[in-house]
Amino acid sequence: VEKRAVPMVAFGFVLTRGASGDPGGLPGLASFTTSMLQEGTTTRSSEQIAQELECLGSQLVASTAREHTVVGTESLARHFPIALELISDLLQHPTFPEEELVRVGNLRRTALRRRRDDATALADLVAPAILYGKDSHYGHPMDGTVDLFEAVRRDDLVDHFRANYGPENTTIAVVGDISLDEAVKLVEQHLQSWKGPGSSDRVTGEEPADATNDTGSLYLLDKHGAAQSVIRAGGVGVPRHHSDYLPLVVLNYLFGGQFTARLNKNLRQDKGYSYGYRSSIDWYKQSSLFLAGGGVQTAVTSEAVAETLQEFAEIRGDRPVGQEEFLLARTALLRQLPSSFESCWQVLQQLTQMVLFDLPDDYYRTLGSQVEAVSLADVQRVGRERVGSQPTVLVVGDRDSIESGLSSLGLPIHMVDYEGKLVQDGTG
Repeated sequence: VEKRAVPMVAFGFVLTRGASGDPGGLPGLASFTTSMLQEGTTTRSSEQIAQELECLGSQLVASTAREHTVVGTESLARHFPIALELISDLLQHPTFPEEELVRVGNLRRTALRRRRDDATALADLVAPAILYGKDSHYGHPMDGTVDLFEAVRRDDLVDHFRANYGPENTTIAVVGDISLDEAVKLVEQHLQSWKGPGSSDRVTGEEPADATNDTGSLYLLDKHGAAQSVIRAGGVGVPRHHSDYLPLVVLNYLFGGQFTARLNKNLRQDKGYSYGYRSSIDWYKQSSLFLAGGGVQTAVTSEAVAETLQEFAEIRGDRPVGQEEFLLARTALLRQLPSSFESCWQVLQQLTQMVLFDLPDDYYRTLGSQVEAVSLADVQRVGRERVGSQPTVLVVGDRDSIESGLSSLGLPIHMVDYEGKLVQDGTG
């Protein structure tokens, strides 16, 4: 994409491989491998790589999500050839030095241990584990576990890299003050000999049927002494390419996708239980993860869960979406579209979505008209059909303070640990 207004270029190597391809015994291997790319190549040390990025005034972006990985950066247009050569080197000639493996592993292990002090981070980690299964492709921790860094060896990273990093799995996205011909010439110069042996097989996702059918249950993770409780409620739904995608986007927006949505209006503005209570949808190729929640005062944990369940019931039909809130949500989504294309990196992120989900080249050119075509009846229908009547609920908080109140809700209560493993059944 040519974007000439500012002399900047953002580019990324988009690999259609992510954490869903982690081996069963090594959760987090894909993410760890990606983080190690910058720790040395056959011609550069980790220190040299860091210094070169600093001289360019750039930062490396190397991130692994469930279904894809992006490695890239943004630089002044005149530095693009140098930046491209550097990133190309990382992708073609990483060495995964043993001493850096130990250092980075120790840092990641420490970060994982610290995460146990963050109730919100724990909720975001454990909710997918409960809904998909803690050892499944889409439920296991993408950043790994403490045990991973005790077991992983350099050969594991090398094997994963060789099997997943290759031109046949990769699309290069370039946005900014550069022409297509210039970009192609430079890419061919630095990558013409790339012959990555990446496998043609890929994990593309799990069918919703693979997820837990244990709806209507409440899971409690005891965070002793927690200053607040963190709630997540929801379930697994339809994939990204489903015809209900846009109606669900509109529904989510008015349900909990923005400040004036139903959830925040109820639990923050009306009840004062929370500083912010939202909903979101994580879209995958064969399913989606719909979750609502936020942090609430410990003393009103059970009341907040009850209100959340009531909101789910109302959006399903007790209080279906009305004409006014529908029009406000649809109009707001349309008006927000241009802001997603302001910077070079934002455009790159949109191109990444096109690659990941095999969207047509004119997708964003027609997206506005597609959103306008969503009707109130469409949104009301997906509210009835796609929002779970009995969402699964996770609460992270101080058990001694909140368990008795949660028991009064009449839901089966299951105790889980920091990884979503069932440790003890309670009563509900």
